[in-house]
Formats: sequence, structure tokens, C-alpha cells
Amino acid sequence: MALLSPLLGAPLYFDKIKQSRQQTQLNELNIKKIKLEIKEKEDAATDLEEKKNQVGKSLALPLEKAPTADDIAQALLARKKIARRRSNYYEASLTDSKIDAVGFAPSHNKVTADKVVPRSDFGNFVIAKANLEPLVYEGLLLEIVSPVLRSGSIKWRGIFEKKTVSFELQDDTFRSEVASQKVQFQNGTTLLCDFEVHQREDDTGEIEIAGYAVTKVHDVKAPQMFRKNSAEEQLNLQLPDWSSDIDV
Repeated sequence: MALLSPLLGAPLYFDKIKQSRQQTQLNELNIKKIKLEIKEKEDAATDLEEKKNQVGKSLALPLEKAPTADDIAQALLARKKIARRRSNYYEASLTDSKIDAVGFAPSHNKVTADKVVPRSDFGNFVIAKANLEPLVYEGLLLEIVSPVLRSGSIKWRGIFEKKTVSFELQDDTFRSEVASQKVQFQNGTTLLCDFEVHQREDDTGEIEIAGYAVTKVHDVKAPQMFRKNSAEEQLNLQLPDWSSDIDV
């Protein structure tokens, strides 16, 4: 019986060998499949790149002449902000008596000669700030936040477009009436007036608000007061006096 025991384990051994061979074949098939997928993706990428190159070649246009430094400078100066900042530079240079000229190099190449602007030409590059007309609102209702009850240059405060602003009162007649206490103010008092918004150009060329002014006051409107009737103000019923008819 001892001699037969190895033979009894032979079928199990051969099964393991068979399974190992099958697993090896399966792994080889998976490897071939992966290689095939990689090749297909590479071929697709190559085809796509070739199509892009063909499209690019078909749409290629002749290049225009490259702009010169002067062309670029003129294009930039067409923008208001650039022109304003150049003006500010020369205007500031005019205030310094030690500056006789300004030099600029068109490139970083040391061989290129500088372009020199003498002091006598500084004024040619200074741009005067534009005079802007004020925005006028006629018949505007302006709620007063802080009136000025005395003469002087103190600014009033009111609500304009949901913002509290300081403004000058330029109506001398109304100012006199306020100073003589002919006009009374309380919370919510509103002026029916002509209102101006003054504008100016800032150092960068943008438009900003310079101030507000009331040029004419047409009317003063007091706030509407809603009074609640108290219990004492309610209508009292007048009952007849029966005491006179009672005999004592």
C-alpha cells in the first residue's frame, strides 16, 4: 500500500499543471489585448494630429507686416487713459526746473540711440482736462438730513438716489429765509428744488463726481404726520341724566 500512495496523488498534480497552463494562456491573451488597445489609441492620436495639421495648413493666411514701435505707441495713445498718464508725466516734469530733457530707448539694445524730448517740447504733450457740464435735475424732491441754520460756507446734507450727499445751497433768497427762521425743518422735510451734479476728469481720464449743488428751491414740504386717535379722543356717548327724575 505504501508503494501505491504516490500514484493516488497524481491526478491532483496533473490538475494543478493544467490550471497553471490555462492561467498562463489567459494572461498572454490579456497582454495581447492591452497591446492592441494601446496601438489603436496611438493610431487614432496620429490620425487626429495629421488632420489638425492639414486644417491648419488649409487655413493659413499670409502674415501682415509687423507693427513698428511708433505704430504701437500711436495705438496706445488713442486710449484716453494712456494719453492722460503721459500728460501727467510731462506736466510733473515741467514743475521740476532741474529736468532739461527726457530720453527714451525704443528697445533694450544698447546700440539703439535714445529718442530725446527737450524741455521746450514738454508742453506739447500736456492735455488740458475737459470741462464737463453738470447733470441738472429740475423739480427734484430732496429729503434734508442736516440743514444749515446759520450763514456761512457749511454744506447741507440730503438724500440723493438713496445716498446721503453733501451739497451747496446756492439759492440766496432761500438761505436768507432759513437764517431769519422763516423756514422750519423737522425729520423728513423735503425740498422741491433744482439740483446739479458737478463732474470732472480725474488724473486717469475717468469721470468722477466733483460735488452737488441746489441752485433753486421752489417749495418746502413738511413730512406727513399720521396721528393715532387715543382713547380719550374717541366719540363719547352722551347719555341722558335720569337723576333729575328720581324722587329722593
